[in-house]
Amino acid sequence: MHIYRHKSRGGDMHLPVTYLLKNATKFITLDSAFFKVFFSIKDLPYITVLDEQNFFYGILTHSSLLGMLSQSWNVGIGSYVLTVVSSGERGDLVEMSKIITKYTSIASCITLDVQANVLVRRTLFTLPEGVSPETLRKIIANLERKSFKVPEIEDLKAL
Repeated sequence: MHIYRHKSRGGDMHLPVTYLLKNATKFITLDSAFFKVFFSIKDLPYITVLDEQNFFYGILTHSSLLGMLSQSWNVGIGSYVLTVVSSGERGDLVEMSKIITKYTSIASCITLDVQANVLVRRTLFTLPEGVSPETLRKIIANLERKSFKVPEIEDLKAL
């Protein structure tokens, strides 16, 4: 918006974009780490992206960021997403992964509820394409036998 206003008023377009912004602290660079991007855009509908010389490169929208997250979860090429609840004890992730990988590979994994005062962890495992309902049942049975709960199973093919 600030760049557009500057241009519409006949302003010098060779100035660095940070000169034109009212809040120049809210921008990312082409090589910004994912967590910096994620937390910088949190309160904004979009964020400015600067190149190596701090010139305007483009914008990143919430929609684009959500698209990147969707890709990281392999939603387009996965079969099921299992939500597995654990106590968050040391070794739980390894144990859950060993159980799942006895039957199939893991396309993606993300752990939620990672806070000091939370007594349970939700870990979402995306299973790759080709996992049959029978294999899925075996995975769930083995997870539950080891005291992990599977409260939610998302069938990605049904989306």
